[in-house]
Amino acid sequence: MNKILAEINLTDAPVGRIFDFGDSDKTIEDKYLADWVLPLTPHKYWQRQSPYILDEEEDVGTVLECERSVEAAMTTGSMDWGDYIVESRVRVIGQGAKGGILARYQTSRHYYLLTVECSGRLVLYRRDNTEWHVLAETPLEVDRRRYHTLGLSVEGACLRAYLDGVEVFDVTDGQYLTGGAGIHNQGRVRFEDVKITGGGNESENYEIRRTARANRAAEFQSKFPQERFLARYPKPNWPHEVSQLRRVGPEGTWGFLMYNSDSVFSAEFASRYGSGTIPRVGVSDTEGNLLWGQEIPIRFPYAIDVDGDGREEILGIMDDERMVVLSSENGEIVNEAPLPSSCPFQGHRGQRIAPDLFPWYPADLSGNGRQQEFVIKDDRESRGGRTLWAYDGSLNLLWAAQVGRPRYGHRLAMCDIDGDGREEILAGFHLFDADGNLLWKCLETELNDDDHVDEVQLGLYGPNQEPRGCGTNGDDGFFILDGGSGEVIARHNAGHVQGCSAGNYLHDRPGMDYCVGTRWGNYGVLSVLDTEGELVKMWQPDKVSQGGPAVRWTGDGRDFIFLSTSEEAFGLWDGHGNVCVRLDCPELPSKGSYGIQKGRGDVMDVDGDGCDELVFTYPDEAFVYKASD
Repeated sequence: MNKILAEINLTDAPVGRIFDFGDSDKTIEDKYLADWVLPLTPHKYWQRQSPYILDEEEDVGTVLECERSVEAAMTTGSMDWGDYIVESRVRVIGQGAKGGILARYQTSRHYYLLTVECSGRLVLYRRDNTEWHVLAETPLEVDRRRYHTLGLSVEGACLRAYLDGVEVFDVTDGQYLTGGAGIHNQGRVRFEDVKITGGGNESENYEIRRTARANRAAEFQSKFPQERFLARYPKPNWPHEVSQLRRVGPEGTWGFLMYNSDSVFSAEFASRYGSGTIPRVGVSDTEGNLLWGQEIPIRFPYAIDVDGDGREEILGIMDDERMVVLSSENGEIVNEAPLPSSCPFQGHRGQRIAPDLFPWYPADLSGNGRQQEFVIKDDRESRGGRTLWAYDGSLNLLWAAQVGRPRYGHRLAMCDIDGDGREEILAGFHLFDADGNLLWKCLETELNDDDHVDEVQLGLYGPNQEPRGCGTNGDDGFFILDGGSGEVIARHNAGHVQGCSAGNYLHDRPGMDYCVGTRWGNYGVLSVLDTEGELVKMWQPDKVSQGGPAVRWTGDGRDFIFLSTSEEAFGLWDGHGNVCVRLDCPELPSKGSYGIQKGRGDVMDVDGDGCDELVFTYPDEAFVYKASD
């Protein structure tokens, strides 16, 4: 007898919106949709409404409907699910819509899908990232006023598909042998009586697989130094939401730069994502003493040692009109300069730039061995920018430069890749020298549809430490570029790619590797490419992350990917998708954060031993962890 593994039973469920992340009341979701997730919908931080509603249909009852013409999905289960049957009644409503059921879900880009297509067919797909393999299909006269009952049985490599109780496909495909299940649609579709059932032994088999996987993971993790608690730093009772451990303490010791969430955004963005309070900034030491704190209309506070004395000053943008430098000793304004006028492509003519997102990028443009200069950019409305400006530590403008298409995005990258002691700047797919001269631009990417490059990295990442640049250009993909010419070495498509980092993530081979994170529409899908640009692994540790920074945890040349966006993914990972260090951190009040939230994790060498520590900051204290001896 089959046992129900999961279901969506909407008997007596009230109609209305569901998974509205701006609504704190989750009683309906907890009662009727517990353990179901929306992998294609933005994280709750963004307070978006999901496309799903519960509605009443005559002679049917309460049904689940995707009311918008978007791609959406709801999934449940885990990678330990093996053999089972997915069933649902499906009504395709929208013209050109598709609706069906998922099995053996690996990531939001890897699964089996049995779907009704309004164009007039029933199709069984195996999706493998960008490739949709048709395993079987048959014509189907689709009546948008009626339901079809779909069933998909997966047993070993055998896939059997059912339409209205009749078997229509019998396919052998062993690509995916385990994974979750769910529903999937493109456009307006209704679902009713969603159910996943397993054979009499499937629950026991699930537990066997889960236990075996946990044992393998524990054995694997025993080969790596796990975390040990290094320090707890108290913070003063001074209201703030965000803090960074920086060299702002007396004589350049560690201290906290503290500010509220409204200080992290432009005035416009703060109205959407901030707390509605006056911007404020302050500094404390690591013993909980407030050195100073004040309400001041400064946005984007950032610590840079602009005068070279070893103690960082605080840069900020005041009143959307000028740059200021605050003393980290007492908060007084010690220097200021007007923001540059907008470039011809942003804002009104002559308007002062007022970036919406993080504007500061310290750089060593003079070759003195310190990042004492900085570059600012005019990223507006999260759409990237065209102009960048370089300043010295005294706020004197050194130069300005412009990029073409695609525009630079939310990050710039600096590195001395030619060995002259001065850092080059990668802005989008344009490389500039320390004097602002354009060294190259990637001609191939000028033809891309996506208008900006979200994140870039620059370094000696080639197989023999040749210079490389890389960047994520949304739906056009991730690009690895020759650092000397800008020519494309490799390209990887994985949906809307947004985050990237570089490190020695593949510990079984030499060289630097690339971790690429997908965001809009496929949250949490990570890809790792080797030093040559070949894809090695894709996986989805959670439905949130777009990657993480490299961590020098062991001091032996190996790097790890730090993921902290959820408790599910919380840890240090290698490039094969293995958790090497499952961070326990019992001292932390919570695990996993996203956006401007409590418990954000930073990577830095706190004790100066050449290895990175993990720093987690909360409003009242911070915690530091390092590798065990």
